[in-house]
Amino acid sequence: RGLFERHKLIFLAQLTFNLMKRGIIGTEDWNEAQFQFLVRAPTKATDPNPLTWLPDTAWTATAALADIEEFGKFTSDLVEAAPRFREWFNAIAPEDEKLPLDWAGLDRQPFQKMLVVRCLRPDRMNS
Repeated sequence: RGLFERHKLIFLAQLTFNLMKRGIIGTEDWNEAQFQFLVRAPTKATDPNPLTWLPDTAWTATAALADIEEFGKFTSDLVEAAPRFREWFNAIAPEDEKLPLDWAGLDRQPFQKMLVVRCLRPDRMNS
């Protein structure tokens, strides 16, 4: 039996993540906490959203992302460099754009960049 068209992306994602977990593909070390964040998309109740252009759901997701060690200062950077992040946020394909500040280095770590995209632009996760 074949896969339905709507299941192909899910199947490929499962296959890819399984190969990454085993170290067969990818250059990054596997981080289970980051994987669980990507899959579950948690949110965290926090201070009110100070950015008028950012949806509240994205703000609570970034608060949860800050609980992951590598992203501890992401929310403060987001507020401090709000105009630059807004430009990235409003891009047609933000996943192809460099993030502002030191976060531009995530282009070399695509899995971690996917976490940021998952928080700020979840609509781009199935593109």
